[in-house]
Amino acid sequence: MAYEHVHKLDPENGEIVEKIGSVYFNEKNPHQDGEKAFLFFKDAIKKLKSEVGKQNLAIKMYDYCVSNNQEDKMKKFKQYLPENTKFNDDTEEEASW
Repeated sequence: MAYEHVHKLDPENGEIVEKIGSVYFNEKNPHQDGEKAFLFFKDAIKKLKSEVGKQNLAIKMYDYCVSNNQEDKMKKFKQYLPENTKFNDDTEEEASW
């Protein structure tokens, strides 16, 4: 798809990379692919300049992972999530940190 290559014009622009992920994430897209969207989101979250944008994207990624029983994929992005976000295997000790 042509939109996969748009980010190559400005590969460090996190907003463009996030938008491409959103195209794959959109359920109206006949080529919807959550895994591919997640890959673009992982790249975008590191490049976004806004902390609010990073947190909003992390919440979208987290919701996707929870709905697909893949919470472990979000562990390395935990710092972008709100503090009260719980993971299934969090112990009470970890949650109190």
